[in-house]
Amino acid sequence: MKLSLIIGALRERCPFFSGRVSGLAAWKYPPSAFPTLPAAFVVPGEEVAAAQQSITDYRQTLTDAFAVVVLLDAAPALNGDDGVFDTLEEVKTQLWKALLGMRLEKDGHIIVYAGCRLLEVTDGRLCYQVDFTCDREIDEEMTRQHEELAALETFHQLEIDLDPIAADGRPDGNVDYRGVITFPT
Repeated sequence: MKLSLIIGALRERCPFFSGRVSGLAAWKYPPSAFPTLPAAFVVPGEEVAAAQQSITDYRQTLTDAFAVVVLLDAAPALNGDDGVFDTLEEVKTQLWKALLGMRLEKDGHIIVYAGCRLLEVTDGRLCYQVDFTCDREIDEEMTRQHEELAALETFHQLEIDLDPIAADGRPDGNVDYRGVITFPT
């Protein structure tokens, strides 16, 4: 999953963060290390594969998950002002408008909402995770089998030797008919 596209969409479409949207590399710092809030981090989640769906080629659906971790100033909430939770709802609405229905690939599936949860409240900062998923398909062109078949020489001619079943129910071991089929190139 191309998380850079998601980060770009959030920077462009979520004015609440004033461009303070980063990826996983920035997440290694503790929330207290970020003096400017609000901020958001896009982190990869679990990838779940469905069963392979074809017996003649390859077709499999993957569900990629990712999260937007939102950091908000919770100091007012610690002083009895619960407005931070209203702000959180406004942030979720901006995230939805930025991401829901977005396609990461031209003909791919859309991003859908998968839920949210409170991660922690530390040092007067509220850390909240908003989860999303997006399905994508693995098809035969993405497999080793496709590469091996593409490397084969072109099939030009088929030779057939026939040994019909004799009266005793078994072939007699003698080729009674030999045929050659040549395919146009």
